Formats: sequence, C-alpha cells, structure tokens
Amino acid sequence: MDATATDTIPRASIDQILGGLRYLAKENGRTTFDAVRVHFLSASRRRAPNTATAMWTVARDVLTELEKLNLATVGVLPRKLSDVQRLRETPCEISQAGSEMAQLHAQKAGRAYDALLIRWLADHPYFRSLIVRLLDSPIFIPDVTNMGQLGLDSVKGKAVPAISANLVENCNSRLQAAGWTPDKLSALQSGIEERVSDLAEVLSSTDIDAKRLIDVVQDNIVLPALLEAEALPFDPVTFQHMLKCAQEFFCAAWTSSHPRFNGRVAFSTCEFDVPLHRNPDAVVSEVVHHGVSYAEPMFATAIREAYIAAAGSTSAYVSAYVIRAIVCVDLRIPLVVFARSLESLISMGPQAELTVYTELPFEPPPQGENYVEVGKRRIGRLKLIYKKEVEHGD
Repeated sequence: MDATATDTIPRASIDQILGGLRYLAKENGRTTFDAVRVHFLSASRRRAPNTATAMWTVARDVLTELEKLNLATVGVLPRKLSDVQRLRETPCEISQAGSEMAQLHAQKAGRAYDALLIRWLADHPYFRSLIVRLLDSPIFIPDVTNMGQLGLDSVKGKAVPAISANLVENCNSRLQAAGWTPDKLSALQSGIEERVSDLAEVLSSTDIDAKRLIDVVQDNIVLPALLEAEALPFDPVTFQHMLKCAQEFFCAAWTSSHPRFNGRVAFSTCEFDVPLHRNPDAVVSEVVHHGVSYAEPMFATAIREAYIAAAGSTSAYVSAYVIRAIVCVDLRIPLVVFARSLESLISMGPQAELTVYTELPFEPPPQGENYVEVGKRRIGRLKLIYKKEVEHGD
C-alpha cells in the first residue's frame, strides 16, 4: 500500500450508496442525475425541504462513488449548486458489476455490504489504512469535551501556553495509561504544541466562548495531532466519517464507555481471509465477521471478567455500558452482537454457569452510543451471580 496515496471518501452513507445502486437497477439500469436526487429526497428520513436542489450533494457523491467503483457509468455531475439546473439530465447507467451487486443485495443484503467493503479496501487507500491500523490494535482517541481537560474554569483570562501545557499533560497521561510508547507520546506532544502555536490568535480572541474553544481544540489540535502520531494520512473530518462507514460495514466500532480510558476506543470487529495487519498490500476476497457464533463460546467468560473489573470485590449492579465496552473491545465484537449474546445468556436462566440480573436505565447512554437492548427491553445496569456462589455462598 502506497503511504503517499491520496483519497476522496464520499460523504454519503454506505446505505445511501447501495440505495443509489438499487435505484439504478430498478430503473432498468438507466436514469438521470435529477431522478436520483429526487429518489434520495423521497427516501430521506429527515424533513428536507422539497426544493429543486434538495439532496443534490448526496446524489452527486453516490453517483461519483458508483462510477469510481466501476458499478455505474455517469456523465458530468454538478460540482457546485449553480451547476444543478444545467446538469439535471446527466445520464447514469448501471454496469454489469453494479447489476450483479444490486441483485446480490436483493437476495442477501449482508453479502452485498461485504462485497462493497472489499471494493472499498481495494479502491480507498485511506479507508484501508484505517482498517489495517485497527486490525493491529485499538485506537485510543483522547477527546476533549470540557474546560477541565484544558485546566480552565472558564474562557476568561485564559493563556495559550497554559492551554498547551495542560492539553499535552491531559492527553499524554490518558494515552500513556493506554500503553502508548514514549516515541508516540513525544510525537503527539510536538503536534499539539505546534498547532496551539499556529492557532494562538484564535484561542486568544476575546469573542471565543467555551463551546467554540473546545471545538477548536478538539477538531484543529487534538485529532490532527493524534492522526499524525498514528501515522494516519487523513484529516479529522475524514477520520470521523470513515469510523461511521466502518460501523455500517460491521468491520469496526467504537465506544466512549471503557473504564480504563477516558475518551473513545475504536476497534476492529472482523477479520479477512488474509492477515492485512501483517501484509497490508494483500488482496482481500472474503470478510470474516465477529458475529454471535464467534462471540458465544467466549462470551460468558468475557462478561464475567468484565463484571469483576467493573464491580471489584462487590456484587453490586454496575453500568451496562461499561460492561458492554469492556466485552466488545476485548472480544472485538460489534455492540449489537453483545446485545444478542447477552440475550442468549439470559435466556439460559439460573441453570446456566452464571445468572444475569438486569435493571432499567436510570440515565441515557453516553453521547454517540445506543441503549443496551435485549429484545425490545432497555438495560441500564447488570449484576452477575455465579453458580458456585449460589451453591456455596461464596
């Protein structure tokens, strides 16, 4: 894999890309840019205004991506809003490969997602570099979400050197505990200090408020410095979007609830027929997901160890989000697989090796995460009792 390769990741979702392909197939393989735009407008769950240009960027990005992947042949597409009227009738035609993928999606949607994932790994070097990195180990993201992490009580009287020193100490202490090497910590520190210096005027402006200060620090200092220290070649916006796409592909996930790291932990949730983390240039032909059948043989032991880590020597109820985070990162499984495996374990009842007790949520899930759900019931806290504890009173 060429480390200097550049890439353009579509801002559309994976479902929108496959949805556009299905629409082309439905229209006998041939339609226009504006017809695709109208399709996305009618399919949108958001209340987008029904204008002559609504959803034009989604249609453009989807069609651009389908052509890049040789799933469609597309004419000239609008690059800016003023081009939309002139290019409404731009022709779009599905390819043979596109027809085959659309048919696959109609028969087995999961296999179509895997087929698209394989194409992404072949044609998107940025996405491939992220997946290869996650296959090696989790990525720890030291998000800055409050003023305290900057060592400030408010934005008044802030000093840029103080922000720099406090930010370095805060991020490095978290990442050092997560196992970062001195070389990577030094690279992160240099990246933070350089960017704080470059943004000194913005950080010192009199009209900046707490929210904007945190946003500037997170998006323009911490994330770029992290990606540079990780030797990942893309910008923070692309990174965030690719994590979302990876979740849609069920090849990676993230959590902000892990008790051993204050921030997000991003981790892989699948393997491939070739070991990409040892041979990054290998050609992938099969995705091996970490689903329920993969997780179940290890799940009882993993959830027990997670409960002990969270509850310590007590037998108290603990956060289901914390338990989920530990198990998912350790087993490298998607959050939905945790829910299904937990449901299976609970259904075994007290005759099982352990018994799981649950309580409803007393608070919403952490920002960006969903509720833990077993069936249609939300779970907020868990307590585990082991069989030998019941028998022997341990």
